[in-house]
Amino acid sequence: MLAGCTSAPAVSSSPSTKPSLSPAARPIPSAPSTEPAPASPTDQPFATTLNCTHPYNSTHGVALVSYTGAIGVLDVSNGLKPFLLCWFSPAQGAAFDQAANQVVFWAGNHLGAIDLTAGKVTMTDTLPATPWQGVFSHDGSLFAYRTGDGTTGTGMSMHVYHGGVDRMLYQQAELGGHGGPIGGPLDRLEFSADDQYLLDFYEFRPTSGPDTLLVYQTGGILVASVPADSLRRLSVNQAGPGAWSPKGSALFYFVPPTGSTPGKVLWWEPSGVLELASGIDSWSWPVVKPQGSELYYNEWVSTGPNDQCGGLPHLWRIDLGNAKRSQVSDAVASHPVFVTPSFVWMNEERPTQCGIGGESAPDGVILGYDLANGSTKQVDMSLTVPGVGAPQPNSGWVVDVWL
Repeated sequence: MLAGCTSAPAVSSSPSTKPSLSPAARPIPSAPSTEPAPASPTDQPFATTLNCTHPYNSTHGVALVSYTGAIGVLDVSNGLKPFLLCWFSPAQGAAFDQAANQVVFWAGNHLGAIDLTAGKVTMTDTLPATPWQGVFSHDGSLFAYRTGDGTTGTGMSMHVYHGGVDRMLYQQAELGGHGGPIGGPLDRLEFSADDQYLLDFYEFRPTSGPDTLLVYQTGGILVASVPADSLRRLSVNQAGPGAWSPKGSALFYFVPPTGSTPGKVLWWEPSGVLELASGIDSWSWPVVKPQGSELYYNEWVSTGPNDQCGGLPHLWRIDLGNAKRSQVSDAVASHPVFVTPSFVWMNEERPTQCGIGGESAPDGVILGYDLANGSTKQVDMSLTVPGVGAPQPNSGWVVDVWL
């Protein structure tokens, strides 16, 4: 099934105002997508500003959520009743930097750091190009990003940056209009937990390559004399998205069924690849439980013998100890995200007419699945945005969590 492409938000260049929780407060705009859009002008003089509703002293249970042009900091210690602590703007992406009160972020072609406790924002560096997708290593030292798009005639290029050194890993040819599979993610950049490897998954590749799923060794990745292709430790075409283990550098990814060959989930480590599970028809939004014992993902379950549209998404898991897989929730929902070690957010979906996006679509409600008791309940997101009129986040907006 094909889902239509959408555009990424334009980069904001004006800071948000300090909120008063009233109708006059400035709302945060709608959520960003992950597809490229023409880059906004770079090197515009601006400074990201931080706004907090009260002094920040959280040490766990905190999530960073991406709005268009802003990042919200939510207290998610009670997964059913999160609330907004702070936000900073402009910003397009962010990650915790080895502590609950330290954040690194990017805004336009600028990099920065924030001490949430001190309320201090520092602009740290300027990139040579404006990303439309980016990710920091866990120690904050490397920034991997995509820039360019199919409308400029130059195609998309993939870069890694540190301290004034910008390394382009590859440039792929321009790609015209296209659809994509139902589910997701269609784009995932992520460093392994030990920062030794970089996952580069991108659904939309031209026939000239590269492959859909790539894993790069980060050691030597900034050295110009080392060919970038020689640093690829895994390269798989037409693979599904992967998910890192919460420790070390184990990666789990999906090879879809072809002909009489069933779909399977593979377990990659630098030492080699093993088959974890087989007989799987569909796979989206994989995530490993923070304790590292189970792999969660969405599988599309048929509604009956006359279902011609691929089924409805449900939450499944694979036990990494014995490879047994099972459906864990009857809810029709997609995009699971752990916000505590035992609590998952996911987007509720409602059946729709069969179309390019499948036969269901998110309805704006976040459901919470409690691993401790197996219950699924609606999450109250009413306190997650400042002011009145701003859209409430969905699970896909969560960019990082400090557990």
